[in-house]
Amino acid sequence: MSFTDDHLDNQNDTFKMFQGRLSLVYASSFLFYEKFTATQRMIQDLKYHNNEEVSYFLGKWHASTLLSADHWKEIDTVIPVPINKKKRNIRGYNQVYGYAWELANAFNADIDTNALQRKNESTTQVLKGKFARTDIISSHYFPGNTNSLEGKHLLLVDDIITTGSTIEACGKILENIPEIKLSLASMALAAS
Repeated sequence: MSFTDDHLDNQNDTFKMFQGRLSLVYASSFLFYEKFTATQRMIQDLKYHNNEEVSYFLGKWHASTLLSADHWKEIDTVIPVPINKKKRNIRGYNQVYGYAWELANAFNADIDTNALQRKNESTTQVLKGKFARTDIISSHYFPGNTNSLEGKHLLLVDDIITTGSTIEACGKILENIPEIKLSLASMALAAS
């Protein structure tokens, strides 16, 4: 597995990916996602082979590295990217929830699964290009109940960042909440 060491440098690859797209305070991906690696197998086990424990395991491990940098202790609320109900019913869980829960626990923060909502219709984005993904993905998400989040430091979390379209769509929704600060974390960043 290849670790990013994002927590050591706030001007890291994950942070730079969203410059000009989102106003982030901090950003960190734990691992680099590459084909034919242990990271790919672990994420596939999580998403396609009912191994929900991977989510908790990676969340706990990533949290322990982030806590070595004091600024990560400023997080108030962790928000996992939602998945559509059909996928959740098939899988039985949101693959990001355990990761979000472990980060919230480590940061002594709240977890909010109602701030972002996902429309049910969806087709796989894997084979689509960056611009096609951005257009389609931005229409999949909408705000939920965000009243309690005003003035908070929010941590948006996802499993894999490839083009950044999902994080961008969700982040833009959260940026509409008054006086928030926004940071992000992911299990893995697709290696370029």
